[in-house]
Amino acid sequence: MIKDEEANKLNSQASYEQIEALAETNRLLNEDLNRWKRIEQKLQRSEEKYRILFEASGDAHFVLQSRAVMDCNQAALKLFGYSAKHDVLGMGLMQLVRISKTESSLSLEKFQEMIFKTHSQGSHTFEWQARTKDNYAIPVEILLTALPIEGGEVLQVVFRDISERKRAQEEAIYLAYYDALTGLPNRRLFLDRLEQSFENSRRRSHKLALLFIDLDRFKNINDSRGHAAGDELLQLFSARLQGLIRSQDTLARLGGDEFVVLMEDLDSNIETATSHASHLADKLLQSLESPIPLESGDCHITASIGVMVFPLGDESSESALQKADMAMYLAKQDGRNRVQVFHASIYEAVDRRIAMENELHKALANEQLDLNYQLQFDRHYRPVAVEALCRWNHPEWGDISPGTFIPIAEESGIIIELGKRVLQNAVAEIHKLNLRLHPDHRIRLSVNVSPQQFEHPSFIKIIEALCEKHDLPPGFLMLEITENTFMSDLNSMVELIHRLRDMGIYTSLDDFGTGFSSLSYLKKLPIRELKIDTSFISELEHNNDDVVLVKSILAIGQHYRLQVVAEGVELRHHLLLLKTYGCDLFQGSLFARPMPASHLEDFIQEQHRRLLDPSFDITRSIGKEDSEDNQGELNLSSN
Repeated sequence: MIKDEEANKLNSQASYEQIEALAETNRLLNEDLNRWKRIEQKLQRSEEKYRILFEASGDAHFVLQSRAVMDCNQAALKLFGYSAKHDVLGMGLMQLVRISKTESSLSLEKFQEMIFKTHSQGSHTFEWQARTKDNYAIPVEILLTALPIEGGEVLQVVFRDISERKRAQEEAIYLAYYDALTGLPNRRLFLDRLEQSFENSRRRSHKLALLFIDLDRFKNINDSRGHAAGDELLQLFSARLQGLIRSQDTLARLGGDEFVVLMEDLDSNIETATSHASHLADKLLQSLESPIPLESGDCHITASIGVMVFPLGDESSESALQKADMAMYLAKQDGRNRVQVFHASIYEAVDRRIAMENELHKALANEQLDLNYQLQFDRHYRPVAVEALCRWNHPEWGDISPGTFIPIAEESGIIIELGKRVLQNAVAEIHKLNLRLHPDHRIRLSVNVSPQQFEHPSFIKIIEALCEKHDLPPGFLMLEITENTFMSDLNSMVELIHRLRDMGIYTSLDDFGTGFSSLSYLKKLPIRELKIDTSFISELEHNNDDVVLVKSILAIGQHYRLQVVAEGVELRHHLLLLKTYGCDLFQGSLFARPMPASHLEDFIQEQHRRLLDPSFDITRSIGKEDSEDNQGELNLSSN
């Protein structure tokens, strides 16, 4: 019995211990289960987060196992043009990318090289040209990541659409090498092409040519019509030029209103190559004879062109461009609207021009520029008006012709200040002279005004100040302008002339008949006077064409009720012919040469005394039979 009880106790204890052990084991299992549940929940939440991120990513994600697509996100379907995942599941990477056989830079071997780098490095990023389901090319950045797992490897492929980035890069490149306004190559790209063409020409013994083109008085367009019209003009001008050059030529805009044409593959003979280049330059100028239609109205513009044919020796492409620029500069100095081929003497001409511009600045600062006046006479030989003429007596170079220094003043911008001083001084001197003269003997003043000066915003204010300061009577001041003044904006100039006329300031059209569009201007211009150019007078008795032209101008003047002045009247029979034709006023050395203001009073008074003599005949008493050079005919218009 006792043994049985002890045995039962032992068994009960063992059972209890077993129960406790089982309970502990159960507790531990529950903890493990709970831990695994938490881990599973975390994994689930992590997977959910991954799936959300995977699906929400803007990049296209593909997961490949055994080289086949096993998963992708919506962005991937959208990028490649598929509607559902089952369309791409099982698809191989090469099949997905759809490498084009025509694009050598995007070859199959190149792509396999990228995959090899991925396996060796773990991941690799590169740019590619992917293709959609509809074979539409898309620039992409690809991130390949190799993820080793049991029994194989997972390849994660991320495609990022970089179309915007590429467009921005292309735009940056475009802006770096092309002119944003005209779309033409800019200076940077042009110099690159010039250097390449230069090297090719040396190897192939072919000549090149540069046409350096600069629009004449382009600043006037911006000043009178605004910069928007100036930009429009540059666009239309470049388009017109582009239509004239050969397909192998390059037209570029260097900046502002400067353009250049590079002609390639010209003949190896320098004379033949120069002839071809000059012919194209002439065509460019001829194309500008037709106005350029702007929104604000037709615009007449001319250009100056410098031509350089090379290589000639050991010069560089840069020096060739510089020489073309020099030739263009000389074309402007010689009167604009012309072609100048570079030759060695241009170096000297440019040096002289630069030196003269510097001296002209000094002359203006030191008041070395003087005024002379040439009288105009009516049909009864009475002095009725006087033209102010600018003179420059240089302390070392002597007398310099206005035909030499006025174009330089216009090109450099000095003409604005120079013209202002001429106006102010001439008005002051002739106004004082009139105060001393008998009221019946008082004269009008004519002053030449350059296009730059006439179109300058400050011009009307200068005139208003002169009228107020001197209390000028109506008709005292006549402003002589040329047709070039109206080339940029006829309507604005007509409005300005009306404003001047309301102030009592009249306008004369100088050198009439030398331009190609004078008759069309006369319909609109509120001018008071026409001046017949000297070139039509000098051979009046020998050239029947000049007779016809002079008679026609006088008939036009009578039709439009305009006063007509003949310049350069130096011979008696010219005077008699002009009187017969009906000319109103006469100016020339037959009557009086240019003189300083201090001599005018005595000359005018003496002439009126002579006119009181009934026997006085100017055709016998004044002038010389032989024609002499008239130094007074060059004036501020410089045409």
